[in-house]
Amino acid sequence: MKKQIYFFLIFFIFLVLITSAKAQEYGELWSLEYFWTQVFGLPAEWLPSQNLRNFIFNFMVPFLALFTILLGILRQIRIFWRTPAIEIVIAFAMAFLTLPSKIFIILVSLTLAFAGIWGYLMFLFMFIGGSLFYSLYFVRRWRGRADIYKHFRSSMTHLSNEEKILSEQIADLYQQLSQAKDPKEMDRINKKIKNLKERLDLVREKMRNLRMSHELY
Repeated sequence: MKKQIYFFLIFFIFLVLITSAKAQEYGELWSLEYFWTQVFGLPAEWLPSQNLRNFIFNFMVPFLALFTILLGILRQIRIFWRTPAIEIVIAFAMAFLTLPSKIFIILVSLTLAFAGIWGYLMFLFMFIGGSLFYSLYFVRRWRGRADIYKHFRSSMTHLSNEEKILSEQIADLYQQLSQAKDPKEMDRINKKIKNLKERLDLVREKMRNLRMSHELY
């Protein structure tokens, strides 16, 4: 990896020396305007000293966006996953080589502006649609819970009344049993009490299961 970095630095120094030698011929040593117009091939009106707005929106933002996108693509396809610094150099070189093409830079800025508008419209659509969907889901969910609670209360009321009736019947049978003297009559009352107790246990089991299912919900 160090060899690639050294090569890139040597190439950059060579470019600077050649450019400075050419600038000397024109009497513009280290002139920013010479670098901007002659080396990069960019319009003079994009210079930060001439028009800062053009520099930011026509050069800096598109270049940074292009560099970031290319770097993200290179890291996603993972060709140089062992040496990620190479990806930075390649992405920078690819973005840097687009500078002489002013039309491409303008195209990048226009498409990024369109992408920003489209992204905001999509966000607005998802925000409004998501809010409506969540509201409908919220109302439907609480309406469903209200129906379930209503059914729970109705079932519990019915079972409670049945429990009360069975308990009163069992108490009445015990009263009859205490007054009965005939063994057959006592046996008949005991069988009724047994059947009613089984029904009462079943009702209480249903009530217990209904409470448990309601608590879990």
